[in-house]
Amino acid sequence: MRVLVVEDNAFSRKLLVKTLEKAGYQPVVAEDGAQAMVVMQLSDAPSMVLLNWMMPGLSGIEVCEQIRKLDKPVPPYIIMLTAKADRDDVAQGFRMGSDDYIKKPFDSAELIARLNVGKRLVYQQSLMHTLIDALPDPIYVKDSRGLYLGCNDAYAEFAGVEKDHIGQKQATDVLPNGAAQKSHMDDLRALAADEPMEIEEWSVDANGRNSYHYSVRIPLIESSSGLRGLLVLQRNLSQESMSEKLLRYEHKMAVLGGMLCRVSHEMKNILGAMMGFSSLGLEELGPTNEASEYLQDIYNGGESGKKLLDQLLQFSHQESHEMELVSLGNIVESSLELLRMLATESVQFEVKTDLDVAQMYGEKVQLQQMIVNLAINAFYAMGSCLDPCLQIEVTNELDPSKEQLFVIFRMKDNGVGILDEVKEKIFDLHYTTHEEDGSGLGLSIIKTIIDHHQGTIDVESEEGVGTCFTISFPAKV
Repeated sequence: MRVLVVEDNAFSRKLLVKTLEKAGYQPVVAEDGAQAMVVMQLSDAPSMVLLNWMMPGLSGIEVCEQIRKLDKPVPPYIIMLTAKADRDDVAQGFRMGSDDYIKKPFDSAELIARLNVGKRLVYQQSLMHTLIDALPDPIYVKDSRGLYLGCNDAYAEFAGVEKDHIGQKQATDVLPNGAAQKSHMDDLRALAADEPMEIEEWSVDANGRNSYHYSVRIPLIESSSGLRGLLVLQRNLSQESMSEKLLRYEHKMAVLGGMLCRVSHEMKNILGAMMGFSSLGLEELGPTNEASEYLQDIYNGGESGKKLLDQLLQFSHQESHEMELVSLGNIVESSLELLRMLATESVQFEVKTDLDVAQMYGEKVQLQQMIVNLAINAFYAMGSCLDPCLQIEVTNELDPSKEQLFVIFRMKDNGVGILDEVKEKIFDLHYTTHEEDGSGLGLSIIKTIIDHHQGTIDVESEEGVGTCFTISFPAKV
């Protein structure tokens, strides 16, 4: 490792050089502070500095202060050489940026030991810097005032700035006005809360690309002086892998299942009470009383409600398994009751499943989720139709060019249709036309499940007429 030796005394300089060379270091010599600053501003400046305090011109303490103002990805490790032993002098050296000090005359063994400590720290910082820069996720660090202390390459690219020039700048110097204000306020909230804060939101990068980001803001703590700044990590969820999308979706389904379990317990108690009291009323009044008909309706409604709750719980608590031979027609049939429950009474169902539909390799839970998500989008599209109709078909088709048999799933609605300019975006993660209540996960998850099953999906749509999704899966023959 290269070490800059800054010493105006020729004898001391020569002794330091020999000591360093004997220990395997590569000394670079500067005879005064001015020469030292020229060397330290080079792109390949040494990572460690042995700096004499008392020198003509720029003193060691002034050189130390100026080195710390240089924008270095990995700050050099500075050891002050001084005859000053006063505690106030030592404290001043540390305030100006010195990492360590050695009293003159120095002991060679102590000098090398302290250099070895600095060498380990420099290597650790360099390794950490390299690892952080290699990450594809944008990362930046700010102080408690909201000024940037540094960032990695990914954030520099996102913000469209030079990484080495971001230090001590505010968000308004780096990001567009609206984004800068929001970023700054989110940073301040995380600092005020004194705990990590997670956010998911749409962001626009320096090239105008719109992407969905997950970010976590982590306050940095010093045990003696309190808050020192903020570490912010971002992840572009728009570029999630297929497995990550499925994992996030299954997590959401697990959370939904837990909520349904708690809600259903309370609802079953309410429905049980309704059914119990209506049953007692039926026994008391007898079948000839006019009120018995109303009590019977209440009992039947409670029984239907309990059945629907059981179906929802069964769907939400299913677990994904390994690929197995399945019949897509059977999965459609088992999903129909749930689809009818989710649809309004006005929706008509037309289902056609060929008796000789071939089997395919698949995961039943994911295929059912695909069917349900497609249907929910269809119900939304048919919301304003006078006679909404959902057509579902499962059949076989042979592709002569590939000499391959495929299982074909079609779902057609007579809803509002999809605009041509929207059609290319509907499978993008978090893209939604349901502005008020849409997450944009539905069709993205559908595409992920289809890819997972080595299938393809095609969309035909006409505005005001309806939409047809055609999905092809390789058949097992």
